[in-house]
Amino acid sequence: MNFINYVNYQKDLNEKSKIFLIKNWKIGEGIFKKVDIQGNYIDFFGNTVLIFLEKEEIDLIEKIQNKLYSKIGNLLARPLTPRHFMLLFMIYVILLLQKIMFHA
Repeated sequence: MNFINYVNYQKDLNEKSKIFLIKNWKIGEGIFKKVDIQGNYIDFFGNTVLIFLEKEEIDLIEKIQNKLYSKIGNLLARPLTPRHFMLLFMIYVILLLQKIMFHA
């Protein structure tokens, strides 16, 4: 398979995956403890470990988040503001966007 065909194959696969998820993804009850029906975060009381990031890291995460929301933002809760970025979010987004950015 040449590169152009591979890119087109990946685009088609990504689109079919999004359509499948939209039609078939069953949202677990636990999500409603974190996000309300309108997509707003609900107050959470518990332990959270924060790792502070450098400005360059925050800027990169913001670009990644913007790319993610431009592709599938309708499937997600409201985006985080840069002052709320944490290491966990960064790892999660980078893993998700590897497919979106490099196969889009």
